[in-house]
Amino acid sequence: MANAQQVLDQGDLESPGAEADRKKALREIVDLIFPDSLMIVLAGIMVPLILIPLIVDLSDSVTSFVEFADYVILSVFVLEYVLKTILARDVLRHVLDPWHLLDLLIVALPFASLLPAVPAGWAFPPRCCAWRE
Repeated sequence: MANAQQVLDQGDLESPGAEADRKKALREIVDLIFPDSLMIVLAGIMVPLILIPLIVDLSDSVTSFVEFADYVILSVFVLEYVLKTILARDVLRHVLDPWHLLDLLIVALPFASLLPAVPAGWAFPPRCCAWRE
């Protein structure tokens, strides 16, 4: 982290490798903010948030909390995916990696409900509760 901070503080983009060093430093910071362990824990939290409303009738306040939690976790996944894609050494290779394709699917599926061709109720969380209606 100290090395990353030093690169960011230098702000010298005149040297040929400085931009690559700055991008590397930013990648290290993003990896510290969004470690794989955090993303796994969030995915583990998301599973019951998706399944419980499908199985159990929840009160309006609990449903609101579940939807809020869905949006928060989805926002973290979107931010992590976008930042890591922007800062990747090779964006195309990064996006086409099987794990990152899975990440893209997880991030993109909730936005399917915004497409006119997708019927209401077929959206993946955060609108998982629409399936019960």
